[in-house]
Amino acid sequence: MRNLIVVLMLCLNAVPLHSQEPVYPKDKTYRFLFFEGEIADTNRLNLKIRYSNTEKDTILMPIKLVDGIKYDPFGNFFLEMEKFSDGKYGRFVDMNIDYFYGDSTPEPKSIYIKLKPGDSGELSFNLISRIGAFYKGKYKMRVHLLKTPLNDPPKWPMEYVISRWFYFQVVKDMDYRVIYR
Repeated sequence: MRNLIVVLMLCLNAVPLHSQEPVYPKDKTYRFLFFEGEIADTNRLNLKIRYSNTEKDTILMPIKLVDGIKYDPFGNFFLEMEKFSDGKYGRFVDMNIDYFYGDSTPEPKSIYIKLKPGDSGELSFNLISRIGAFYKGKYKMRVHLLKTPLNDPPKWPMEYVISRWFYFQVVKDMDYRVIYR
């Protein structure tokens, strides 16, 4: 009986240790870079995210940007993309993106690089590889980047840092097939 009480006490005291709220790095850790202006080349559709460790602890940076949807188990960021039409911005989705999802298996997002205090790193992602095609017109985009906690490996629920809106204009139609010829 005494052993049972000891085990119960240990279990009750251990629960708070494993259910701590995750502690995330400050929002100054993340910096979003994207060309705003007229775009006529797919190289200008390159999104960059710079990580700078301003914490006293080591932080984790994904080894690669993997696009997904909100709370996606495989993606570490997702995009809100809108196109200007009929005097207002509306959701932009290209129907030619079936090639992206094909038979390939998504890569896990659990591979990280450790950034020591004062270190920085940069990741890039070309939007044409995800969207498939951009057509002449004005666009705006916002990035939702998954934050990685300092005190836990990433667990549900996930928290995102959100960029400002980036405004740009595509001056000629661009298609992902041009890149892969």
